[in-house]
Amino acid sequence: MNKIRISAATLTRIELDGKILVALNNKRFKAGIKIYTPFGGALEFHEQAKPFLESLHAVFENGNDLRLTIAEDKLPVFEEWFNQKKDRETSPYRELQEELVDEEKVFSALPENEITLEYIAGKSERAVSDRPGQAGALTQRYFEVFKAKLCPAYEQTLKLALALPDTHLALVTEQEILAGKSASGIEIGSNCIPLICKE
Repeated sequence: MNKIRISAATLTRIELDGKILVALNNKRFKAGIKIYTPFGGALEFHEQAKPFLESLHAVFENGNDLRLTIAEDKLPVFEEWFNQKKDRETSPYRELQEELVDEEKVFSALPENEITLEYIAGKSERAVSDRPGQAGALTQRYFEVFKAKLCPAYEQTLKLALALPDTHLALVTEQEILAGKSASGIEIGSNCIPLICKE
């Protein structure tokens, strides 16, 4: 029976001065690899969804992340559940907090009232994973793309963070994303491409 890996994630487009904010991928950076990736990450399912996912004989990768492997013939059932947007995260807010507060330490806190999140698009594609530990696995990827607008004071803090000599943040153009390389010569992950979508 054919198996398929599923990876469902939110991606967030944060615009500053007509460019898109990206960051060096933390795990790859620790391994000595510099690659810019978008803000966002794996969606999490709520505990009440676990019996349903277990009924699909899902093999989970990490806690409640929607990164799992199922039999390929169960994919339509999974998609039907996923598209209902119930019993799972439907916002990138948690991931933005983790990345901008905990990891990059740009902000000491990111209250929900300081950020506006707008759903732009949902995308799905099939690709071979290059994720460490899952490299080579055929993966059905689902992206929910959001546009984030920060209040002016937070935007200013971001601009200050971008100017720091040891920053992991960068502003890139849509052309750089499509080319897969920043003007400074650092690789840009293909998972940034879904950020280029028309509203």
